[in-house]
Amino acid sequence: MANLDPLHISDADLDARIPPELKLDYYGWTEQDLKKEFNIKSVLPRFADVAPEGKMTLGQIIDELKKMYCEWMW
Repeated sequence: MANLDPLHISDADLDARIPPELKLDYYGWTEQDLKKEFNIKSVLPRFADVAPEGKMTLGQIIDELKKMYCEWMW
């Protein structure tokens, strides 16, 4: 899922499959679990600017991680 060649200079033949470990059902989670809210203030201080109240849903946490690791950001 990560963008391993953001400049598209290596013409890498990267496998596009998503590893099972990156899918919700691998951990027994469902779409409903994405709505569960967590207190992240002490556990994930990196997200303080995104969630100043100190709480995020699992879905929001996953979205932020995807932004960090899977998108090209300037």
